[in-house]
Amino acid sequence: MKIAIDLQAAQTPSSRQRGIGRASLALVQSMVRFSRNHDIHIVLNEAYADVQLSLRMALAPLPADRFHWFNAPTNPEFGVLGLTQIGERLRERAIAKVDADLVHVCSLFEGLSDAARTSIGHVPDLVQPLTSATLYDLIPLLRPDPYLVNPDVRSWYYRKVASLKRAGLLLAISDYARTEAIDALELDPERIVSISCGADPIFKPVDWQPGEQEALRATYALTRPYVMYTGGDDERKNLKGLIAGWAAVPAELRTRHHLLIVCRLSDVRRLELQQYASSLGMGPDELVLPGAFVPDQDLRSLYAACALFVFPSLHEGFGLPVLEAMLCGAPVIAADTSSLPEVLGRPDALFDPKRTESIRDAIANTLSDPAKLASLREHGLIQSRKFSWDISADRALDAFEMAYAREQFEASTRVVVPADNRRLAVMLGTPVADSLLTPLVEGLRSRHEVELVGDYPAGRPLADRFDVRSPAWADAHASRYVRTLHLMGTDDTPTAMADAVARRPGPVVLQSLGDPALNKPDFEALFRAHGWRASRLVKKQGLASAAAILPLTLPQLSGASALFAADNTLHQQLVTWFGARAAAAVPVLPLVGVDAVLDALEPRPALVGPAAEVWRPNHFYVDITMLARHDLRTGIQRVVRSVLAALPEQLPAGWILAPVCAHGLHGYVHADALLADWLDLPLPDSIRTREGQPVVPAADDQFLGLDWVPQLTVDGQAHLDAWRAKGVRVAFVVYDLLPVLAPQFFPAHVTALSAEWLSVIGSRADGLVAISNAVADELRAWYAAHPAAVNKKQPAIGWFHLGADLAASLPTTEADPAALASLDGLAAGKTVLSVGTIEPRKGHDEALASFERLWADGVDVNWVVIGQPGWQTEALSAKLREHSQSGRRLLWLENASDAVLAEAYRRADLLLVASQGEGFGLPLIEGARQGLPLLVRDIPVFREVAGDHAAYFGSGQEGAALPDLTRALAHWVKHADAPASTGLAAQSWAASTRELISLVLDQRWQGLPAAGAAQQQGQQAQAPQE
Repeated sequence: MKIAIDLQAAQTPSSRQRGIGRASLALVQSMVRFSRNHDIHIVLNEAYADVQLSLRMALAPLPADRFHWFNAPTNPEFGVLGLTQIGERLRERAIAKVDADLVHVCSLFEGLSDAARTSIGHVPDLVQPLTSATLYDLIPLLRPDPYLVNPDVRSWYYRKVASLKRAGLLLAISDYARTEAIDALELDPERIVSISCGADPIFKPVDWQPGEQEALRATYALTRPYVMYTGGDDERKNLKGLIAGWAAVPAELRTRHHLLIVCRLSDVRRLELQQYASSLGMGPDELVLPGAFVPDQDLRSLYAACALFVFPSLHEGFGLPVLEAMLCGAPVIAADTSSLPEVLGRPDALFDPKRTESIRDAIANTLSDPAKLASLREHGLIQSRKFSWDISADRALDAFEMAYAREQFEASTRVVVPADNRRLAVMLGTPVADSLLTPLVEGLRSRHEVELVGDYPAGRPLADRFDVRSPAWADAHASRYVRTLHLMGTDDTPTAMADAVARRPGPVVLQSLGDPALNKPDFEALFRAHGWRASRLVKKQGLASAAAILPLTLPQLSGASALFAADNTLHQQLVTWFGARAAAAVPVLPLVGVDAVLDALEPRPALVGPAAEVWRPNHFYVDITMLARHDLRTGIQRVVRSVLAALPEQLPAGWILAPVCAHGLHGYVHADALLADWLDLPLPDSIRTREGQPVVPAADDQFLGLDWVPQLTVDGQAHLDAWRAKGVRVAFVVYDLLPVLAPQFFPAHVTALSAEWLSVIGSRADGLVAISNAVADELRAWYAAHPAAVNKKQPAIGWFHLGADLAASLPTTEADPAALASLDGLAAGKTVLSVGTIEPRKGHDEALASFERLWADGVDVNWVVIGQPGWQTEALSAKLREHSQSGRRLLWLENASDAVLAEAYRRADLLLVASQGEGFGLPLIEGARQGLPLLVRDIPVFREVAGDHAAYFGSGQEGAALPDLTRALAHWVKHADAPASTGLAAQSWAASTRELISLVLDQRWQGLPAAGAAQQQGQQAQAPQE
């Protein structure tokens, strides 16, 4: 079965922290965990977006597309009742859109003073699915005073009761609640099932550590053993009855104990109870009233440590505190009313809550009998095993299955509607193969009177057995048909078929994708379906040619109630062009059979808005904020540019690259025009005009934090939460952890911000992608040392290696003639190149000192430095600019374009990388690609990247002594014997980007099972090359 569950009870402020909200969530969690292969969907209220992410996490592993939201108006001009009724109708229509076999409402009695909207059967034109609801109690109906004194509350409550009576099934939380509802509402007993309740797993016996009980007593001002109550404070809870019963307990017993009442109390109510106790002769410290919220952990400890737990309620639907207390090992006595006897399961532990002497005797006799106390503790631990949310979920699923089977049986025995009211028009495309048509029509006739509409001449197999009508005749007699099925022939176009579906709604069976050459050129439609692939084709071949190549079958036919593929070959074409996820919604007719078409022909509930959602590919959102604001030409910006250039071609079919920028209060905004300008690609006007507008993502989209913008990420964490709540998967690229691992090289504010950024992404990302194995290991170690930064569940961590082809990195500007001239002006001798931002960790100061020694010794060697000045290097920057060898032996190019960088690589004789810490070491790969020998500092990440293809200086590996930088440089100038770097595996940016995509979309995290959503859905299929 497909089961839709309304879980607003776990969203609303009035319920989510109370028993109903927590019980609803716990029951659904167990249903999801033991689903019996039922397809479970969750319906939530968009008004409470703040808890959507926490609910999605609580209900893992339900995928994102199993969560659905509805919006209800909040415009005050509608009035309270108007808002409620409109919201109820919108909710019912939104639930109908899920097309479930059964809908379960966790709590109908919501929305009195908040934005929740619940109802059953309030939209007359909807075909209502079988609907179930949880029944907690009918206490306000049976005890209207004081609950229903207010006429507005009374009206609201009676409307909910009316909905309750329209439910096809009710799940009562106790046998008593079931019996009470059967009697009060005159329900068919078959329609209501008792599923009982469970308690939160936190409630269990306490393994006391030294000093814990003393600390607990001190917190709650308890100086001696105590008798305890917890629960609500409304009249039926009988708090004054409990206090009166306690006051009647013999003084010698009473004065050795406190009476602890744990519940929320206003100051006025607290004073009232204290005065009442005093009037009965109780001492000032006998009654303990914390009055405020008590955390669950403390409540568990209070249960476990109490001398006796007393529950004197006059009327309950279940009596959860009784179960919680038993689970914690407390001895429990309770009122002999409503559901409490079945929960407690101990007749000799019951009392009459309306009689003071009965309460008195029960407390006094139990407290003074150690054997009975021990017996009650043991009994409670055994009795409580009969209750759990897993047991309740099992009973609920049993009830769902039985109710659904009963409904199906009743439907099968109903009188069949006369054939005239089941007439089906089968609209024939051009042409339609008899091998498809004949078995299909034979199957359809089991429920319908079939007429063929289209060109179907005499002599074909079905011509003498079915009426054949012309399209014109069928149009003139449109009211004759109550169902329509479209068959798209091999010569039909999706555009024409879409027009036909608009005139006659119904499902479509596809024999082909249609001939794109017959499409009207529409750049916007092509871009929305195929993204940057469409832009490349338009630039390369023109709009008309692009329209003739790229199919628009799925977006054009999104108005059909269902789509079917005639064979596997066509289905594979859908996978090729639109991705496996989209193709999965178009089943292969021979595989699913005619029954699937018959089901698709059945009337579907009315939807909110259009008849169907427009087909939409998955969006791959890439954060390029810093690159868009100001390309600093750092290594990170080079990575962002390079990956961005490769992504449009490397993303699998069904995915579209969508660049975004972080924008404060607006969250993330579109940045397509920036990418189009960088790539020199055309962009539809409608896409260009949305530049800077907020992005509205959808479930199963992907966000990748490719750029490093820590402050904006920290400031925008609420937007990430909102995206994840909608089902967007989130990943970040981590370039290094140097600010937190080597803070001596960074300003204090950068270190602090980096730690905060790591905490934000650690607690919100589904996966983190490091740019080397070394960084991945550092990341795991940092989170292991900072567990609070991952919010209970550490994200998956993987790594990939960067590319090295500068020409593929959206290179910045042409070569500057002045920069090239300065390279020409270097003195004779060998040239050493260093590439990287001028920062303390990069080792430029050490390198400069080494070159100064060599120059002083008369060694002919030049040093070219390419990189912008960074932080904490003012003195070094000034020294480089003003050096006596500047322009002759020393050349610092502060703002070199990628073209100048490429020329510097070509002219150099050696690449020097002296950095004391890196995430990867991109210049190593770029230098090796040019065949440059490499002289690098001996740190783990450089060993990982360069291996045996570099000469090393500095600290040795495994005790091997290595020369310092000056000796290493002098040796190379004299002998030129550094290992050849040509064997170093340097991959292209296309290959590097494919690695990144495989990690993020297929979730092929190193060391973890490769079981990601994209992999499962086959989204790795690539669109064909044009």
